[in-house]
Amino acid sequence: MALQVTASVDRTRCTINDLITFKIEAEDASSSPKVEIQVLSKDFSIISGPSQQTNMQWINGTMTKSRTITWSIAPKREGSLRIPSLTVKVGRKAFKTKPLKIQVVSSSQNANSLDLFIIAEIDKDRVYLGEQVTLTYKLYKQVNISIEPFQLPEFSGFWAEELYRPRQVSYKNVIRLGVPYQVGTLYQVALFPISGDKHVIP
Repeated sequence: MALQVTASVDRTRCTINDLITFKIEAEDASSSPKVEIQVLSKDFSIISGPSQQTNMQWINGTMTKSRTITWSIAPKREGSLRIPSLTVKVGRKAFKTKPLKIQVVSSSQNANSLDLFIIAEIDKDRVYLGEQVTLTYKLYKQVNISIEPFQLPEFSGFWAEELYRPRQVSYKNVIRLGVPYQVGTLYQVALFPISGDKHVIP
């Protein structure tokens, strides 16, 4: 496994009173990553950290180490804030992280709207009459919930054939826009347009 360095936060939307967990992780690293964190001081206060953690695992008989540095930071103002690209040094190598955007709202607004959401994905947006379009509904979550039976929309203008409907949704960990989520597939259906026109998939 090649050495990789990533930066992430535990949320991209918060209130002015919230704390944000900011992490830098170096996968397959033989030494701890080093970074100048004070570049964040324009828009964020460093509340605590750095704290370091090392995880070891065996993959195909080879041991790999993942080293993580964590800070708690607090926004200094409301609005659209930005954690810039940081230079992270691991041993003699230097890496650039991707910038992260954080929307800070007043405490009276709902700051948890991104804890749970559903995304509809299609494999193509232009097809011929009768050509298959595969539609997949995926649930992204940061909170522990149980999925109750849900009602599917009507696919007007399409012939629909169910491809996948799990009895129990399986989740995997992903990073989306710099934020860790659990994602699982709720439903997948094959759609075949029955008229030559523009259609809206709900």
